[in-house]
Amino acid sequence: MKAADNTNTASITTTGHLNGKKQVVDLLRILSPTEKKRILRGIKQKNPQLAQDLISEGVDIEVISELSQEQLYRLIHHLSPEILGLALKTVSKKLQQNILRLCERSYAEVAFSIMTNAYDHDETKMQQAQEKVLETALGLFGNSFTKMPL
Repeated sequence: MKAADNTNTASITTTGHLNGKKQVVDLLRILSPTEKKRILRGIKQKNPQLAQDLISEGVDIEVISELSQEQLYRLIHHLSPEILGLALKTVSKKLQQNILRLCERSYAEVAFSIMTNAYDHDETKMQQAQEKVLETALGLFGNSFTKMPL
């Protein structure tokens, strides 16, 4: 039985996307931060590279909450209010408020209007906006803010 377990671990390590890596990333995105860290710690003990791959692929928009106010301010000035509003539509109210407080009033009003619009935006457009925010943050601050402590 032990040999079979080692074979499965090896196939995950060598094949990457086989055996449900994408499903694990999707699962990690919906877990609470506490649950996510607990699961990733267990994976890291058995396979540190897989754990790091899952962290890198599982980065979502909420990671910007780890940025300082100064970094958020810089990030905001590299994004249009429409992109920011779409990207923030699905994040926590607290994060929405923290970010919008840093914006100039007219910018915040446009972002808020997009964010709270009565009709639902296309999921693809929201995902693209979130990817743009993360891409911009990565360009400004490097990938250090995406490192989740395990």
